[in-house]
Amino acid sequence: MEEIKKNEPKWCASVAQSEKEKCKSTHVDLTDESKERPIGKAAAKTERKGKRKAEQVMDGIVLLGDNITKIIEVTEERKKEREKVTEAQLEISRLNLQAAQEQKEAKLIEAYNYLLVRDTSNMSEEAKASREKTLQKMEKKLFGTDGEA
Repeated sequence: MEEIKKNEPKWCASVAQSEKEKCKSTHVDLTDESKERPIGKAAAKTERKGKRKAEQVMDGIVLLGDNITKIIEVTEERKKEREKVTEAQLEISRLNLQAAQEQKEAKLIEAYNYLLVRDTSNMSEEAKASREKTLQKMEKKLFGTDGEA
């Protein structure tokens, strides 16, 4: 109803006066940027619902990137440590194999020496020939010769 009366000459003066008062009472100084505006209803509601501002999202992305970098560094360190452990295990296996081969060779030398010093006076000709063959094979395996020293 005010809209209709507002255009009548009688009311123009009072409407103009009230418009000026409204402008004065709701006047906001936009040039003063030193004061921070309080958060509005809609912004507060979105914050409560868990929606983040772009700045907060960017901060989260930066933190995530830092965490990923740390994870990559730790993974690389673990990989290097595993490689070191694997190399150590391989070296241990090589040494164990070498020790086993040396033990086998020592037992073969022991058997060779036993056959070499064994009394052959009570042996048959067949047993003596078998002993000779065995000694030759052992010499070949141990010394790489055919029995000629």
